[in-house]
Amino acid sequence: MSTLIQINKSGSVATSGSSLYSTNPSTSSFDTVNGIYLGLNAGANATGSTNSNFLGYQSGLSATNSYSSNFLGNSAGYQATGAYYSNFLGNSAGYQAVDSRNCNFLGYRAGYGVTTSIACNFLGFNTGFQSSNSGFSNFIGNQAGYDADSSYNSNFFGQSAGYEADNAYHSNFIGSYAGLQATNANNCNFIGESAGRKNSGNNVTAIGRDAGFNSSINTGNSLNGMFIISNSNLPSYLNRAAAVAAITVALGAVAGSTYLYYNETTFAIEGVRL
Repeated sequence: MSTLIQINKSGSVATSGSSLYSTNPSTSSFDTVNGIYLGLNAGANATGSTNSNFLGYQSGLSATNSYSSNFLGNSAGYQATGAYYSNFLGNSAGYQAVDSRNCNFLGYRAGYGVTTSIACNFLGFNTGFQSSNSGFSNFIGNQAGYDADSSYNSNFFGQSAGYEADNAYHSNFIGSYAGLQATNANNCNFIGESAGRKNSGNNVTAIGRDAGFNSSINTGNSLNGMFIISNSNLPSYLNRAAAVAAITVALGAVAGSTYLYYNETTFAIEGVRL
């Protein structure tokens, strides 16, 4: 049977068992083993939350199997299930998250409503929001991985990178809007703003702004096994002589590098080595 010990004069914080909890604002029905629950209903009705710290209004409320975790922010970890060894920092971070063990969700609604996101790191506003089956992934940037489905073992870096991506597992999307609304984009690498946006091919590498995406008609690549370079990142010359004349140290190129270009005569990608 736990004993209640008031530890400050105002009566706003007390202990029960080996746990510290808030009395004003109050919380109740919390785990009494090695926990800290501060804020109105913080940790209330939580089960299996030993060795945890829930700080903020309704943080960890009704959470289950959320032991050895830290939920900081209003409604952080609210009704989270199986979120042990995890850190949810930010208002509504990890809200109703399911099977989010060994995870770090940092930012407003980061990891909100996620399912089966084991060993993940979501950093930024709405990162990983309602994503599913995104285990062993890293989403960094506002709304990166937002509503992504089956994007496990992936890395989405940049604002809205991997936003609403579907079956984008074993992939890397780097840049704002890279891989946005991509489908079946597994084993892909998209580097650059909007690279691979709306792509529906697998095993694709797209490099450069809008690589594999036609912004004028809002359509993405649908071919599999492609290596794509944005035209804006690959200059075109009539022939090799024109390329050699244009790519010189005197005109701004640097020695010790190879400059790629498209030869309009041979229809090939060639290079000028300096």
